[in-house]
Amino acid sequence: MLKAVVIYPNDKTRDMGSVLQIARSVAKKIERTDMNIPVLSIIFDAVTGVYVAIYECSSNSPDAGEGTKVKIG
Repeated sequence: MLKAVVIYPNDKTRDMGSVLQIARSVAKKIERTDMNIPVLSIIFDAVTGVYVAIYECSSNSPDAGEGTKVKIG
């Protein structure tokens, strides 16, 4: 199952490596797992100024099908 995380950049998100690290960290919190979550794509939307990270999770996670909000920063 594919899911997405929206990342609002700040002073700490200077390069794609930090955006990828944030995306993996937030995905782990959302999915409540310690496994490495594969981030398939990171897209920057210039109109809104946010990054959208698309990741893949297993369909047997406890939150499968539920929307979850996690605030960073």
